[in-house]
Amino acid sequence: MHLLNSIIAVYVILCAYQHSAQACEEGWFGPECQYKCRCQESCSSEGECPDKCQDGWFGYKCQYRLVQYKAKTFYSEDNLTTVLNDNDEATCIQIEAEPISINLTTICYNPWIRLFTLQPDLLYTLEISFLDNNSQYVKATLKERLLVQDNVVDIHISVNYDFIHYIILQGEAIQRICSLWILSGQNVATKQNVYHSNLDISEIDTDLPQYPQASDGVYTCNTYDSENAGIYWEIVMNSSFVINEYSFYFNDVLGVSNFTFQRFNDDGKIYNTFNSTEIHSANSYGLITISKTITKAFTFELRSSSTNTNLTFLLCEVEAFTECSEGTWGVQCTNTCNENCPDLCRFDDGLCNNGCFGYSDPPRCTIACAAGSWGLNCTKTCSNHCFNSLCDRVTGLCDIGCIGYSDPPRCSTECDLGFSDFNCMTECNSCVDSSCDSKTGWCVRGCVGFSNAPYCTIACEEGRWGFNCSETCSNQCFNSTCDRITGLCDKGCIEYSDPPYCTKACGSGTWGLNCTKTCSNFCLISSCDRVTGLCDRGCIGYRDPPHCTTDCETGFWGINCINKCNRCVDLLCNSKTGWCDSGCVGFSDAPHCTTACATGSWGVNCTNKCSNSCVELSCDSVTGFCDLGCMPSTNCTLLLEASESFSQQTALAIAISIALAVTLAIVIGFIVLKVNGKLRLKPKENAPDVTHSPKIAKDEDAYHHISKLEHEDYSEMNETENPNISSVYNILVIHSSDEHAYHLHTSKEGNDSDAYCEMNAPCERNSYTNAQDPNYFLDSCKPGSEANDIAVHVESNRSTSTYLNPVNMNANQQIDYLNGNSYEKQINSF
Repeated sequence: MHLLNSIIAVYVILCAYQHSAQACEEGWFGPECQYKCRCQESCSSEGECPDKCQDGWFGYKCQYRLVQYKAKTFYSEDNLTTVLNDNDEATCIQIEAEPISINLTTICYNPWIRLFTLQPDLLYTLEISFLDNNSQYVKATLKERLLVQDNVVDIHISVNYDFIHYIILQGEAIQRICSLWILSGQNVATKQNVYHSNLDISEIDTDLPQYPQASDGVYTCNTYDSENAGIYWEIVMNSSFVINEYSFYFNDVLGVSNFTFQRFNDDGKIYNTFNSTEIHSANSYGLITISKTITKAFTFELRSSSTNTNLTFLLCEVEAFTECSEGTWGVQCTNTCNENCPDLCRFDDGLCNNGCFGYSDPPRCTIACAAGSWGLNCTKTCSNHCFNSLCDRVTGLCDIGCIGYSDPPRCSTECDLGFSDFNCMTECNSCVDSSCDSKTGWCVRGCVGFSNAPYCTIACEEGRWGFNCSETCSNQCFNSTCDRITGLCDKGCIEYSDPPYCTKACGSGTWGLNCTKTCSNFCLISSCDRVTGLCDRGCIGYRDPPHCTTDCETGFWGINCINKCNRCVDLLCNSKTGWCDSGCVGFSDAPHCTTACATGSWGVNCTNKCSNSCVELSCDSVTGFCDLGCMPSTNCTLLLEASESFSQQTALAIAISIALAVTLAIVIGFIVLKVNGKLRLKPKENAPDVTHSPKIAKDEDAYHHISKLEHEDYSEMNETENPNISSVYNILVIHSSDEHAYHLHTSKEGNDSDAYCEMNAPCERNSYTNAQDPNYFLDSCKPGSEANDIAVHVESNRSTSTYLNPVNMNANQQIDYLNGNSYEKQINSF
């Protein structure tokens, strides 16, 4: 019994389905025969087309209306319309990198595009632009959505309150496309409820007379239906939709001026009224509105241009085009997307997306590509030109930047020589010839200023520079440190004045860092070591070269204090210049003391006059003694007639002479006898017996005098006998009229070595190697010199002879001197 009932139920259902299908008129399909067949041939009871859609229709069961267009290349203007509209996926365009311009024959609002390409993986390069009627760019409110099904991609774009007239396509993806469709939606007004009335309609009214022919898909009116004409026409939808495009077709009506259009929401209330004077033709009008509100019903009326009154007309056909909302698809959007892609599927057939750009999980496309991957289903790897091999997961462009390339985000231009790393912003300063690997920055030819090639991260130690730090900084650099890359003396020069090159030596008198210091005026001719500043040529006025910090001892001056102030009063002179600030002794031009006293004068600044008892009024310019002897019958042994003012030295000599007068009176007889040659004093023990002879006629005689004295010691006279003997050199001078002069130097105790010239032997420069001052030289014995004396020279090329001052002698020595038994001269070098 149960089996029988089940069979009967199935039979009833099949019969009902067959009756329903058979009930649709030809050209219609659907459970209520509400969908019009748009196939070129007859469609099945389910609306399937055995071949192609009618011209102007497209998509699932051919229910989507196509927007007609003309296509050409942007620059060369090659016509692409036929190839892109032939619905043949085997015929494709092949163009270079040139945009495609699409001119729509009718304006649209938010159209969507479907294309077939041989290179779907390049769709990430696709760029789409929209222009309005005035060829002004229209800005999209959202980035385009790409829904890929194998080689077919749907592109959905939203714009705000603008109508689209032109579309520009560019990018690698369009170079090999085969078909292009632009769709405005599907007509949801077919087989909907159409009413007419002669009274104003202010809310939805389904009790009015109906005229179903106005939604039967036929665009012309039956002339026999004029009795169904009305002033107000109302279209009520079985379901509510967001509708942005409307078309109205009506019979010929004269005097049409404008129209009024109203829309009603689900509550049956008017939410929008639109008036326009734009009528496309005498019997049709197309209207595009911009609204996101769901529409349940709408009305349409015409007004007269002459009387401004409503006109009675017959509505032949009405169309309302819509897009399915996300998650729905199919004819009149009655189907929902499947569970694999519940939120987004193809609007016309419900197929899921099987290709995601930037996502790895089609069709949902919710899992973003892992770092380093991109493209369709994340199957591509980011270029190693990208910084850290990271890129945009959709386009593959190096959105973070390049490594070794200079043109982000494409990163196709290599770094110029000398640059590397991120966007080529790092200079290869550490590398030889600025040559480095553009990506790693490693110095393939070696380092400059660094030691650990090829990384070049460890800077040269101080004092090193250049290729792998193999060079040594010049010692001309301060502290021997230099720029580790150039080798230039970046901290300054030592001994040189032109940092950082350090090629110009310090000028005279300068030293130190960059020659900025001045040699001390204590240095001879202001010359000093360019590094240390020490006086390299000696001191002037100081005795401790090269430091030159210790003043000359009293009585000395000049280079290293080797000169004596012999010509100065009390041996006091300027330690640097040698000038006798206190006056001269034996010279007249203080303080220079270079002009000897004129004949007849002597003493301090030559202010004393020689005694009248002196032969030719000639006396020693220092002591005042009569150097040519005394006038006959005169006694010049005790007194010396001086100028109006005696020097302090002369006064002291006279005082001593007076003090010795008594002693001299006792020995006067002996002196007279000595002068007359009748008496000869026995020489003092240990003192040489030297017979005074102003002139010795022959060399032999002079030589014998010297020979006789060679082994006799003059230096044993103690200080009580001669207070000055410890500080002078004693030289016996023999006057000779011959061409040679002979001299004997008798040294001080243990200080100097003997030096003398023998007869007929040339005199050579001799250094007193053990002398108290090694700068003293016995320079030469000059033949025929003035007074036929030997010449004693020092570095200044000046010589002087000063006689022993009688005031410093004891009484016995004075007697010997006056008797001519001792003819010693004290030579004080200066």
